[in-house]
Amino acid sequence: MPLISIIVVSWNVKEYLRRCLNSLKPGVDSGYCEVLVVDNASGDGSADTVRQYFPWVKLMALTENVGFAAANNLAFKQTQGEILLLLNPDTEIEQDFLQNLLNFYKQSPSVGVVGGRIINENGTIQPSVRRFPGLWSSLLDSLKLLRRFPTLAPHYLARDFNYNKTQIADQVMGACFAIRREWWQKLNGFDENFWIWFEEADFCKRVWQDGGEVWYNQQMIVKHTGAASFSQLSYFERHRLFTRSLLHYLYKHNSRTVWFLIWLVSRPMFLITYLIDRVVPLPAR
Repeated sequence: MPLISIIVVSWNVKEYLRRCLNSLKPGVDSGYCEVLVVDNASGDGSADTVRQYFPWVKLMALTENVGFAAANNLAFKQTQGEILLLLNPDTEIEQDFLQNLLNFYKQSPSVGVVGGRIINENGTIQPSVRRFPGLWSSLLDSLKLLRRFPTLAPHYLARDFNYNKTQIADQVMGACFAIRREWWQKLNGFDENFWIWFEEADFCKRVWQDGGEVWYNQQMIVKHTGAASFSQLSYFERHRLFTRSLLHYLYKHNSRTVWFLIWLVSRPMFLITYLIDRVVPLPAR
């Protein structure tokens, strides 16, 4: 029985996926983890690559892209580990990552979710901890201002967070998301109304609401390229999916007034992002 079940949901990122799986092989060889890849109907030969070069991986090759939340829920049914580790396909774990993950969960029985120290290709810290969204941060996000002016929402972006210290967090990034199996079962996994984005924020929120804890562990180091899959979508489509998930999160966890205000603001942004795509189309792949 493996102690850790690693789930990688992939879509059209064959070369990144290959690097990710190579970084996981030592853990599989050690005998305490299993790896399951869910291919969300990729068109780049990702599933064939897994079959040919990674026979130790359990592969679920889907015939349609069901989204991140639903794909992870499907994968869970095929896992056995006490700990679920969800990784993006554009990640590579460091050598001691899995052992540090096991040690942390053994020492911390109240922890439901833990995220790792995510770094960029050049070794710099990639911010991966946020507080839960509210009206102001959601307004900035809906107007596409948050990335351009991050100083306008320092609390939401947790700009005061010390990434050199293992500590409690509101929510951690879904690119590296470890969950104790009992919590996944207790909360019935991800809410599949989130096709992509905010499913991890919602899950962390529900863990806290049910008396569990969410932590960031600076000893669990993982390299992350970021947005490798969804950079393939048009600007409009990314905005549509993001806004849909944000509104669903606000409907579940905030007041109806907040939800309605963000719904109103998002309407003209759909037109703006559509016009941007007409002027600057997505480059040919």
